[in-house]
Amino acid sequence: MPALDKRPIGEINAAEVLAVLRAIEKRGTHEAARRLIAANHVIHLTRWWNPAVEEQCNDRTHRIGQGRPVTVHIPLAVHPRLGRNSFDCLLQRLMTHKRGIADAVLWPQESGEMELRQLYQEILNGDEAKAAPTSGLSRVERPDLDISEPAAGVMRIAVKGGGASILVTHGIAPESVAGLLVPEDAAVISLAAAAPPKRAVGLPLSVLPDASLWPDYILPN
Repeated sequence: MPALDKRPIGEINAAEVLAVLRAIEKRGTHEAARRLIAANHVIHLTRWWNPAVEEQCNDRTHRIGQGRPVTVHIPLAVHPRLGRNSFDCLLQRLMTHKRGIADAVLWPQESGEMELRQLYQEILNGDEAKAAPTSGLSRVERPDLDISEPAAGVMRIAVKGGGASILVTHGIAPESVAGLLVPEDAAVISLAAAAPPKRAVGLPLSVLPDASLWPDYILPN
């Protein structure tokens, strides 16, 4: 298995990364897992129905030898009209509920038939999401987050204790934040922009037509 953790990222190709991931999946050994401590970002492109499995994946980078905060990314495919009633949002809501149960008791098992039926009915009955008011984003007070407003219509959100931050814009052109970026910023989320971006902002950019996903599906957990 190739050792990836001592080379610049530009020298690592996709085939080598895939080889490491397959080795971890097949072996599940400490030898395979320890090679991931050089990474400090986890991206869940495909969701597991059991939150414990996702947490195990996250823990492979957040283990002894990791010297930096680990940031976990969960991309959501959002339907332009359904908004928070899109499948990915419904699944995220279910996973958040299961994690809430886990905080009080043991990890829940795989999703049962009742949960799957409920998710299925929510998909069938999902109405188009109503857009949030365009007057601005509601201020959120959470003790685990640092939320600042570097400019009008812009919020910077980071988890206290370190890690990546995101910029959330509302009603303004997303490229206008280019001069506000700091090294910790990992992504920009643009809500209700008057027009599509005319140029790149230098970070991954999500453009949403309104603020219907604020704050439940945007703020970090």
